[in-house]
Amino acid sequence: MSVGIIGAYSLKYESRSQLEAWDIMRESIKGVLNSVDKGIDPRDIELVIVSNFSDGYGNLLHSGPLAVDYLGNPSAKAFRVENACVSSSTALYIAYIFLKAGLARNALIVGFEKMSTQPSGSAANEILAKAAHPLEIVA
Repeated sequence: MSVGIIGAYSLKYESRSQLEAWDIMRESIKGVLNSVDKGIDPRDIELVIVSNFSDGYGNLLHSGPLAVDYLGNPSAKAFRVENACVSSSTALYIAYIFLKAGLARNALIVGFEKMSTQPSGSAANEILAKAAHPLEIVA
């Protein structure tokens, strides 16, 4: 079975402090669906993978099911991938495995970050420290 990418979308990289993380995710999903040349029915998407550095930044810890709701296909399976700077490529690889194995016919990968409302100083450092490898932490 061949596997390919039929659509892609990127929001403008800018501070969007007036929006919540879920607003950014919803806009991303709408954008990628509209990017498919011949269109795609959301009911044909069987797998949704949400990918980002950390859902903790946007206080959105249940993003997979929320993405399915925004997609409008309650039968789609969904989960999130958090893998720091390689989250998007990890999500792409996992989707490839699902598609190649015939476990899904179509997959939607949505990535987003909401960092503009993070506090500076110790609170932001605490979030980053939780994501660091123990060998990278400076005492």
